Amino acid sequence: VGTFVLEVAAGETARWEWDIESHDIGFKASFTPQGTSDVVLVSEQVRCEAGLARWRGEYSPAEPDAGPGGGTLELCWDNTSSLMRSKKVRYRAASAVVVEEAERPTQ
Repeated sequence: VGTFVLEVAAGETARWEWDIESHDIGFKASFTPQGTSDVVLVSEQVRCEAGLARWRGEYSPAEPDAGPGGGTLELCWDNTSSLMRSKKVRYRAASAVVVEEAERPTQ
């Protein structure tokens, strides 16, 4: 099992993408609001096949799940169904404030 932890502040959106070089692997994402031990399931555990696509997701903590202070997003890759085969996962993840582009008036 491999994990990546990302702190997400209130008002931010976390985005991630990843792929696997060969075979398949389990993936899930969860969020723990700051100051609690409650876990919000962002993405249920799924089996992801290599070569199908680049896997993407995003999460914006919002009350009441996140509370006022943001929290911790955990991305988890699970290889326990195939311990004899190693897996190579490439990923990137970041959190930032997303600013919506204002609508422009039509002429």
